[in-house]
Amino acid sequence: MGNFHAYGRRCRALDAKKWTKAAATPKRSSNFLGSDCFAIHCDEPGEEDSLPEAINQQRRIAEYIKQHDRKEINLWMEPRDWDVRIKCGGKEFLAHRQMLAREQTTLKGLSKVPSDGAKTYYECTYTTPERLANVLAFIYDKGIMKGERFKPSEDHIIDGGIILNNTMAYIAGVDTDFPLLRDVALSNLQKAIQGIKRFFDGADRFIHDYVIEAREGGTPFQKWDCLVSFVTDHELANFYRPFRIAMQALSDVYVYNQTKFWAYEMLPLRYAMWGLVKDVYHTRLVLSKAFRKRERPQWEESGLMRFWWEEHAFFAGS
Repeated sequence: MGNFHAYGRRCRALDAKKWTKAAATPKRSSNFLGSDCFAIHCDEPGEEDSLPEAINQQRRIAEYIKQHDRKEINLWMEPRDWDVRIKCGGKEFLAHRQMLAREQTTLKGLSKVPSDGAKTYYECTYTTPERLANVLAFIYDKGIMKGERFKPSEDHIIDGGIILNNTMAYIAGVDTDFPLLRDVALSNLQKAIQGIKRFFDGADRFIHDYVIEAREGGTPFQKWDCLVSFVTDHELANFYRPFRIAMQALSDVYVYNQTKFWAYEMLPLRYAMWGLVKDVYHTRLVLSKAFRKRERPQWEESGLMRFWWEEHAFFAGS
């Protein structure tokens, strides 16, 4: 979650001193971000007295961003001198115009609400707080998607958390029209799926030997536990439980937002998840006694398998 997509232009922190020498006028805002969405609103009538402080604040923020880019501070975790507040689903996020302006096309659907002039307030109604947090964290630190919560590891190949986190990040990228986030999440997801498939390919010999012995011994299928000699039930549960939640998130998009689900941008995620279920669920996971007893009923009762069969008809044409 290598990357076969272009990651786009990476912007450096803007120099406030360079862009604030000229006085603000009705035709030229003191905004140095080049973005109408995140402008410094100091050209409005009656706000002339706040102009110096607005500029000083942006200079301070520009310096904080330089420190943030050098990893000396973390403006996402500790939003010093914030000038943007975004409310989403009952939660609030504090941010900086200069950071948001690095991704000009993202968060275009934010609704502006009355502010006090120095700060800008928005309301986000088209995504969840968790997905918005993912988007904002990525804007502040592109390296977050290379961290242990998102990047596949050779030490923990069947980590369902990687599948879940990158699925949620991808959906967040669709919600907010953020191609860069989608690309990185998809790259991580594809690498994770490749590793999972290799892992279970390595188990096929054990599965084959177990099946032959079970059949020769007359062991009924209900008692088969083909994976127990290759992976523990705990390790397997750490894969299939988050995997189910990721599939549920995708299914929820199908149920509650058909327009988004059938959009071109969703196809790579849908195809990746369809393939993972096809290659792992039906031929490997169902051979685990613990999975059949504890997890499979949840896939059936929640409608996930019905959803997957519809996806199978779409991608396989059968």
